[in-house]
Amino acid sequence: HYQTTQRTCFTLECFDNLIKNGRMRPLVGTLLHTLGIHVTAVATLQGTIAVAGNANAGNLEGFVYTSMNAVHQAALTFASQNLGAGKISRVRRSVFVCLATVAVIGLVMGNAFHLCGRPLLSLYNQNADVIEYGMLRMAWMLPLYCLCGLMDVMTGVLRGIGDSKHPFIFISIAAVMNILLDLCQNGIQFGGNNLCRHDERNVV
Repeated sequence: HYQTTQRTCFTLECFDNLIKNGRMRPLVGTLLHTLGIHVTAVATLQGTIAVAGNANAGNLEGFVYTSMNAVHQAALTFASQNLGAGKISRVRRSVFVCLATVAVIGLVMGNAFHLCGRPLLSLYNQNADVIEYGMLRMAWMLPLYCLCGLMDVMTGVLRGIGDSKHPFIFISIAAVMNILLDLCQNGIQFGGNNLCRHDERNVV
């Protein structure tokens, strides 16, 4: 019997292959959720009212994101199927159609949710200060939330044509910039208000 010992060596070439094969995508999700802890921590420092407002606004943003993510999945499917069929012209067309679709969805839904933010936030909590903090987050995120959808569509198209390396790089950069934006939103906007000095006993 012969025993073979294999050594695992992590090199730049190995890391590059992992990215190309799409096996590093979970790392992006881990990075996003790990850094998201800092965003929650910043809001927590402002008091329970800020936390409640931030969470309620985030729940409403989820409706917009889910709608845009559906276009991302469609773009990935269209690109991969048409590429496999050898119809490159349809791949190009699907890119523009999906980009236009997600831009309209993001702009219309994002701004509609922002304009109707107060009655929507009141469904979660009737406290006026909680609603005010929720409106601060929505004012920062929703008007141009379509940019997130545009990024997702392009990464979906790239994955559909077999390129996993560039989506990994783009999403990693976008994840870090998203966290920085959230930190600015929570730290500057929330920190510049004195709402958390009010009585918090009405917050459920």
